[in-house]
Amino acid sequence: MNNRNVEVNGFRLLIDQEDSLGLASGAIFEPDTLDALKRLTKTGDHVLDVGANIGYFTLVLASLVGPSGRVFAIEPQSENFRRLSENVHNNNLQNVSTSHIAVGESEGTSSLYLSNYNGGMHRLYKSVCCTDTSETVLVKTIDSIVQNTRISLIKIDIEGYEYFALKGASNCLANNPDINIVTEYCPASAIEAGASPLCFLEYLEQMQFKPATLYGEFVDLEELKDDARKYEGYGHERLIADCFGKDNTEILGIITSIANQIGCRRPILENLHFARSHQPQSRPSSPKPISRFQFFKSFFNPVA
Repeated sequence: MNNRNVEVNGFRLLIDQEDSLGLASGAIFEPDTLDALKRLTKTGDHVLDVGANIGYFTLVLASLVGPSGRVFAIEPQSENFRRLSENVHNNNLQNVSTSHIAVGESEGTSSLYLSNYNGGMHRLYKSVCCTDTSETVLVKTIDSIVQNTRISLIKIDIEGYEYFALKGASNCLANNPDINIVTEYCPASAIEAGASPLCFLEYLEQMQFKPATLYGEFVDLEELKDDARKYEGYGHERLIADCFGKDNTEILGIITSIANQIGCRRPILENLHFARSHQPQSRPSSPKPISRFQFFKSFFNPVA
């Protein structure tokens, strides 16, 4: 696959020919996530970028933590990891550790199913968004990667597999009371991954994490859980059957229709900030609308 370089946030970034993150035009990729990371990260922090892709957020985090901090960048797909490694090397970042692995609840190997639609929407499970072509990848737990390192933040975006990854981070979460989690949350993707979005929310609740938007607004956990129950009631097999063989635009319409049909109140996809201590702003009268681009990013486009 051909490559090209662009300048982003003061860094030279090697991107794929398709420009999966939309950076060549000068657009800011996921500005809400970028703003949250800048607000939550400080000099000297040790942070994880889980689903680092080509290193867009890795490079930003490296500049935020400075020479006394460290970024652990994790990316399982071989071409993405090659670009990630080159971007770290070409920008002379000495405070980044890269790992060519996936993360999960336990250690071993797994199949990473590849997409021919976009270079970053590969998934650790068979998906209506991927082909049957796969790479064998090493899977480790976050706990084994960071061990006794004090971690301030986990940025995670791995296409619905977040629950399994954070289950494998139980020691890290327990031992770092002030840790922040910036995560993508899409119940439909989680269900397709074989996860329970309700269990994901209850797991973080049991560890005393509270949700907020990336802008610091209060999010009603019970409302999230109620929507999760509705998705799970719809069922994994039914969801897959509805989307099987459809193209990306059709799947978008199907998931939106399902969410409306079952009476969900939250967006079909949102980026959330989980922390044990929040100082939220006033709760909005309704959730911020999710753009078509944001949904495509989660369900069809690359992790970053």
